[in-house]
Parts: sequence; structure tokens; C-alpha cells
Amino acid sequence: MPDGMLGRDWPATLPPYDPAAARAAVQSRLSGQPLLLYTAGSGVPVTLKEVYERDLGIQVEVLLMEWPDYLQDLTDRRLPIFVLSWVADYPDPASFLTALFHSASPDNYLGYRNPEVDRLLDSAAQERDEHARAQLYAEAQQRILDDFVVIPLYWDVSYLLVKPNVQGLELTPLGILGLERVWISG
Repeated sequence: MPDGMLGRDWPATLPPYDPAAARAAVQSRLSGQPLLLYTAGSGVPVTLKEVYERDLGIQVEVLLMEWPDYLQDLTDRRLPIFVLSWVADYPDPASFLTALFHSASPDNYLGYRNPEVDRLLDSAAQERDEHARAQLYAEAQQRILDDFVVIPLYWDVSYLLVKPNVQGLELTPLGILGLERVWISG
């Protein structure tokens, strides 16, 4: 969860960095076959290929697909390992966690199913107290990470350079420029 959602940080406990254990686990499952990494673009898969080959000692084949085919295969859950960026539609954890990990979501491209995560996400959707909602989402996020179904790589950061006479310009937590209150001073 990117920091700033619900006006707070989202700390999570990730597994320790252990390349030797990862190498043994991946190599035993691949049995000498290359890891097929599906994508519809960007330079991230090339970087991942280099890191995986160097740190895990495996061969990685990046398969570039046209967006319509990629989206259809995601929707049909035919891609076992893929790179996907996600941008929230609105500044709320549901736009990430419920959309991507609730078992009933059409955007749950992983086919992930965890009844406890579903319960937490459903409870958060009904909760009116913001602090209690945030706690439910934080617990759901940690359970998702503990299930090792996703590898969060990075969050985009937006920077804004503004002349001193431009007033009221702000970025939303989603990185969107809000121009409603902008004005130019003297």
C-alpha cells in the first residue's frame, strides 16, 4: 500500500532477503527450464531478468505481449508470472487491496483466495471509523504479503517544480494535479 492512503503510512513486514534460500526454491521448481516472465511493456522486466539471473542463477525469458492480448490473458488468469503496474482509481486502500486480492474481484488476476483476507476487506468496506478501517486494511495487507502471492517492487514518486508566483497547486495522494485552487500571484 503506498504511503498517503487514508493520510497515513503503511508499514509491512516483508520476508528477510535470503538469495540462497530463494535460489534453492526457484531452481528446484524450474528443473532447468527458464522462468517465463510476461509483460506488456516498460523496462522493469528487463531489470528483473538481470536481477533474477544474477541473484537466483536462473535463466529468465521476458515475453512481451500486445496490451489487448495481455489483458485478456490476465483476465483469464493464464499468466503464471507477470509484471503489472496498478494505479488507484481513488485514494483508498480498497482501490489496491480489494481490487487486486479479494476473491470476488474481476481484477484479482492471480486467482488469489484467502477467506480471512476477504473477511478483513469486507469488514473494512463496512467500517465507518477511519482508524479501525486502516487497521483492517493493514492486517489484510500483511496477510497477503505473508501468503507470498505478490512481490511489490516500487511505488512511483511524483515531483512538482513550481514557480514562486504559482499558488495553491497540490498533488493528491494519487499524484494527480488538482487545479481547482491554483492562482498566479502578483
